Parts: sequence; C-alpha cells; structure tokens
Amino acid sequence: MDKAVVICVDDEKTILNSLRDQLSRGFHDQFTIEIAESGDEALALIDELVEAGLEIPLVICDQIMPHMSGDKVLCEIHRRHPKTLNILLTGMASFDSVINTVNNANLYRYIPKPWDEADLALAVRTALRSYYQEEQMAQQYLELQAANQKLEQEIDERRKVEAQLTRLALHDPLTGLPNRKYFMERVDGVLHQAKVEASMLFAVMFIDLDRFKIINDSLGHDVGDQLLIAISSRLKQCVRSCDVVARLGGDEFTVLLHPILSLHDAIEISDRILETLSTPFRLGDHFFSVSASIGILEGSGQYTNSVQLLRDADTAMYNAKANGKARYSIFNHDMHSHTMHIWRLESALQGALERNEFYLEYQPIIAIATGQIQGMEALLRWRHPERGLIPPDDFIPIAEDSGLILLLGEWVLQEACQQLKDWQARLPSCADLTINVNIASKQIHEVQCVETIDRILATTGLEGRFLNLELTEGTLIEDTETTIYVMQQLRCRGINLNIDDFGKGYSSLSYLHRLPIKSLKLDRLFTEQVGSRVESRNIMQGIVALAHSLNLTVVIEGIETARQFQVAKDLNCELGQGYFLSPPLSVDQAEKLLLELPSEALRVA
Repeated sequence: MDKAVVICVDDEKTILNSLRDQLSRGFHDQFTIEIAESGDEALALIDELVEAGLEIPLVICDQIMPHMSGDKVLCEIHRRHPKTLNILLTGMASFDSVINTVNNANLYRYIPKPWDEADLALAVRTALRSYYQEEQMAQQYLELQAANQKLEQEIDERRKVEAQLTRLALHDPLTGLPNRKYFMERVDGVLHQAKVEASMLFAVMFIDLDRFKIINDSLGHDVGDQLLIAISSRLKQCVRSCDVVARLGGDEFTVLLHPILSLHDAIEISDRILETLSTPFRLGDHFFSVSASIGILEGSGQYTNSVQLLRDADTAMYNAKANGKARYSIFNHDMHSHTMHIWRLESALQGALERNEFYLEYQPIIAIATGQIQGMEALLRWRHPERGLIPPDDFIPIAEDSGLILLLGEWVLQEACQQLKDWQARLPSCADLTINVNIASKQIHEVQCVETIDRILATTGLEGRFLNLELTEGTLIEDTETTIYVMQQLRCRGINLNIDDFGKGYSSLSYLHRLPIKSLKLDRLFTEQVGSRVESRNIMQGIVALAHSLNLTVVIEGIETARQFQVAKDLNCELGQGYFLSPPLSVDQAEKLLLELPSEALRVA
C-alpha cells in the first residue's frame, strides 16, 4: 500500500496552505497531505482515496464552513470510514457541536483557533500513533483469531487422530472387530462386576475355524482375508447388540455374552453360529464351506482375570475339535486337568532332547513273498526320568502343535540315517537295507526342508536311495502345490516317498497320479477288520489293485495274526509290518536279528 494520506478541510485557502506548510515541516513527508475547501469536496476525496486503496488515518477539519459545518463533515466521515481519526479546528464552536463530534465522529482532539504550531504537531503525532496502535492491535487480534482457529483445527485433528489410534489399538484392522486387548478389557470389567453381583451371569465363547489354513494356503491370503471378513459379518449377526464379538488373530474369534439368563443362552447362540457358518460363502466365482469348533465357558466371579477365562474357553474349544470339529463343547474342570497334563508334557518336552531322553526303536519291514527283511522303520520313543515311557500318541501331537517337531524330526532323521550307514558299513547283509522315517507336515512345509535333508545325508554319508520318507495323507492336502514341489526335489535326490496310514482320513485318490511316490502303506484299521468284515477286505483289494495300476508298492501295517498275514499275501501285497512279523526292536536287538538272518527269511515265509 502507498504512503498514508492526511486530509485538511477548510473553506479558507490561506488556512489550508498554512496547515499544509506546518505539517510538511513537522513530518517531512511521512504522509501525503491532501486538501479540500468544503465538506462535500472532503467526502468525495476521501471516498476516492479509499477506493484507490490508500489509508486515511487522520482528517483535520475547520468547524465553521458554509453548507456543511465541520462537526457534520466529521460525523459523516466517521460513518463511512470508522477507523479514521478526526481533529476539529474552530475559533467559535458551540459546546454542543464539540459534544456531537466527540460522540459521533471519533473525534481525537479539539483545537481552538488560532492554534500553536507545536501543539498541532503534537496532536497530529499522537493521533497517528494512536491510529497505528489501533491498527496494529486490530491486526494482532486478527492474527490471534487465525492462530486460535488454526489451533482449534489442530486440536480437532489431533482428537480425530487420537480417536483413530485408539480405535486401531482396540480393533482388528482387517475385520473391524474388537481385538484381543479390547476383548480382555471388557471381560475384566464384566468379571469385576460379577464379583460384586453374585447373581450376574455371563459366558465366554472361543471360536476356531476348522481347516481354514487349507483355504488360506491353497488359494492365497487375499482370499483368506475376504473369507474372514465375511465370517466376521455373520458372527455379528448371530449375537445380540449387548454382546461383543472379537477377533484374536488368525482364524480365532471370541464372544462375550453379557448378560445371560442361563447357559442355555450361550448354547442357543452357539447353535446359531454353527448353522450360519454351515451355509457356503460365495466370494467371486468360488463357494467355500466353513465350519467351526466352539468352546463355551460359563463365567464366574471365582476367576481372577480374563486370561484364565479365555484359557478355559480355549480348552473347551480344543475338546470340541478333538470330538470331531463343527460342534461346541462346554468347559468342565476335567478338561482343565487334561490341559494341565498337556502343558506339563510340553514343558518336559522342551529340554528332553538336550537331556538325551529320546531314543529310536526299529521295526522290520518284511517282503511278504520271501520273508526277508527289506528295511527298518525308525520309531521315536521317549523315556521320561520320572514318568517312564511316554506313548508317542501322547507327545507327538504336542510336539507338532508347539513347533518342537522340527528339532525332534531333524534329530530322528539324523539318528536313523547314521544308524543305517553304520549297519551298512559293518554288516554285509545290510548293503541294500532301507530306513523308513516319518516326516511331519510342519517339516515338509518348512522352508529349509530339502536343505536340511541334504545336510543330513551329506554328514552321515548315506545315499538318498536308501531313505524312505513317510508322509501322512493330511500333509498332502495342506498347501498341495508346495508339498508336490518339495516331494519332487526329494525324488531328484533318489529319496523314496511313501504315503503312511492310507485310507485313515482324507481320501487322496485324486492326488496319487500327481505325486512322486513309491508306495502306499495301508492303515492298520483295514488290517484289524480284515478277518471280521468282508467290506474291509474288498476295500483293501480295491486299493491294492489301484496302487498296482499306478506301479506303487503296497505295504500292510498292523499285521498281528497269521490270518492277517495270509490275507496280505493273497492280495499280493509286497511288504508287511506288524507284531506278528516282529515288534519294534532296540538297536542291539535289531542288529542281532540282522546278524542272525543275513539272507534267511523269517519263519513266516
């Protein structure tokens, strides 16, 4: 903006010139001086200057003028431009005129004529200082207002961010459901209330999807995520508005039912969830069938915290899985005892390998036609220093669930390969003997599976053709493409692959032609029933025919009687295994058998 303008108004040119000269001397071009000889001219001038963007801090006006007196001029200027200050000059003004100007014209000072030049200069200087102070204060006020508004916006944005962060901290980002932290806090709150109100009832449900990992691994995590979102939506529809559905992580969900009238309410909602999930989900062009195992815990003020409540609901859920899945199970304290037993076993497992509590036994695999020993199956045993011999069926599932099966499986493979290599080096009859080792699903899907087996073969010096790895049917349907790739890599190294317990669970008939396998080992259930059920013999006959059509060797396990052995022989099964032929043997017993029968057949031939 250009320099400020001070306007002088008087009907006498002499006075106007005098004012101009005095102001010029006293202020040395600090502002521009404009003059007007009447009130109308002054009003027109000031409007023009303001429209041009110039600042008018001060008007000096004579009171006695024709047509429009000074007080009226200043009142009009103030009406149009309220910030402009005014000085009134007069030699004979009435008191009323001065009062009118003070009240209505923003009059800064009244100066009588004739005026003293120094007095006028002081009045102008203080008027200008006052004007600019007001301007500065007004600007500062505007800046303060802007700063306050910006601060309010920042505070509002911060509150929104904090609210968002709080939501993220308490909700699952995928499904939008409350997360573990939120759920546990709500349960702790209800638990506290239950301690105060003994009659208040509530329940906690633990939901785990059955076989969800297969969908996730085979079709990808994107499809799995979409399915989880759809499942979350259905779960919310199954509960009441007062209940809380949360996602703990993965395919695990929890529900807090509060309040309830009785445990029957929780059972009804569980039935509703099972029925709702049984309806296939449609995602794009695919339909997915999903089931769930549900653990129900009736809440009680006797619990100390939410962790204990969730633990027992989790225990009930595992009981539902153990009893066939796709069902619910209600927690009782016997389940807790079973869980504690498992926990103690898992704790003992942690250091059992370092304490050398594991050892291997070897069960001969016999050629049914000749009775000769074709190979040995390495069987893991655990002798606990206090509990004695612990059955494999008790500790192997715990090792798989805890992940210890990776270290344990590697140890078994190392020991078995080393033992066979030792026999081959010392016993001529073992030159073509093979060793069978069970390999768990987690081992075959472990990233360094092939590398680990390569290292073991290299350190023991055993050729891959003497190693038979036994995989369960369940392993084949978990991430099938990855499993087949790993199996192909192992076959390239000469390692033989067998399907163990064939026919026990999921039918793998559709996979047989794709898998690089050498043999099928029929589940012992067929062998046990072959003498009493014609259907079992017919099924065995069909499986053996199918295996032979695919050039696969058939191994019959669980041969306990002469009759079972004869059936295996009649069906043209190549290999057999069971207590009738030989029980599992210690290293010394197995070596003794191999020494006694270097080329002879067992008595059953």
